[in-house]
Amino acid sequence: MIRPLRDRVIVKPVPRIASEIIEVILNEKPNVGEVMAVGPGKVDGKGHIHPLDLKVGQKVRFGEFVFPEYHEDGQKYLVLQEADIAGIVED
Repeated sequence: MIRPLRDRVIVKPVPRIASEIIEVILNEKPNVGEVMAVGPGKVDGKGHIHPLDLKVGQKVRFGEFVFPEYHEDGQKYLVLQEADIAGIVED
């Protein structure tokens, strides 16, 4: 696993699960994932680091944009910035 820098977050996409109520489009990009690693935080103009509000293990919802990705041990991971994440999914 790589260690993200600044306000970057490594997310493992969670595949969408079909149900009787919600129809899932097969070619639709995942927009929910599990946080696997979190950078130290965003640096402001004065050099202060502001830690992220995210923790490893949380599920997050993000936009359906094209994000940088990498593969490790056959698993796909996305590299997002904190601003790309809409919110934390609470069970």
